[in-house]
Amino acid sequence: MGNACSNHLGIPPAKGPNAVGCTDFMMDHTAQGTFFRLYYPCQHTETAEKPDWVPCVEYYNGLADFMKINRTLSEKIFNYLFGSYKIPASVDAPFKCDEKCPVVIFSHGLGAFRTLYSAICAELASRGFIVASVEHRDESASATYFFREKTASEKANKSAPEARASAQDHLVREWMYYRSLQRGESEFPLRNKQVKLRADECIRALERLTEINSGVPVENVLQTQFDFTTLQPFVVITHRPCPVVATATELHGSVQDSGGGAFLRGGNGDRGSAQRG
Repeated sequence: MGNACSNHLGIPPAKGPNAVGCTDFMMDHTAQGTFFRLYYPCQHTETAEKPDWVPCVEYYNGLADFMKINRTLSEKIFNYLFGSYKIPASVDAPFKCDEKCPVVIFSHGLGAFRTLYSAICAELASRGFIVASVEHRDESASATYFFREKTASEKANKSAPEARASAQDHLVREWMYYRSLQRGESEFPLRNKQVKLRADECIRALERLTEINSGVPVENVLQTQFDFTTLQPFVVITHRPCPVVATATELHGSVQDSGGGAFLRGGNGDRGSAQRG
């Protein structure tokens, strides 16, 4: 996505000693599966693609719903202001295998999604962390997606909407948007249900990385070019209480020790800095 805005603002590059790569991972195409963006130290390359900060127009629509503004108007505004923003990370760049990398599981705030906190995640990766930024399917993200199986009629209809070329041919993309509170609805039951689902999704993300670390074959539904087997000998995941490995400042969130990595819960925005503990 591009825009006509002439400003030179953007996502600041990471300040750590390592170049940063990123890739998307989805295991189990359903809403109950695992979906995250992985940020990691990578080999330096001049020609690598830099991904858009906002991946596609559906996320603009989700942000509009979250902010309770008109989709059509907000899409034009968002694209004008942020359409040229790129994440300071190289798509599917080869993993840099110099040393063991601690793992951080990052959980976004209300109305956000997996790429919105890219400055923080890239900064952590530049300092030697592997960061899995989970995109939650608890209806707290402004937008997210999963896949469903094509119906018989969709398989027969060549013009039916299909998943992108990077996904399986028999799947159709389904979008899930932010769920606002209804008039008179109590907030606690919804948020309590959502936070439990979030915890489960973070645990599943950690389990997938544990499997990769153990040499268990995993299938990425998105079929990216990144070779996850290169992570195997270099991911540090423990199964005992360990020190919190990251802290964040200027962020309305918290860092929590999971016993197998660090869970960093974000607030609402792509700002802040992090340092290795």
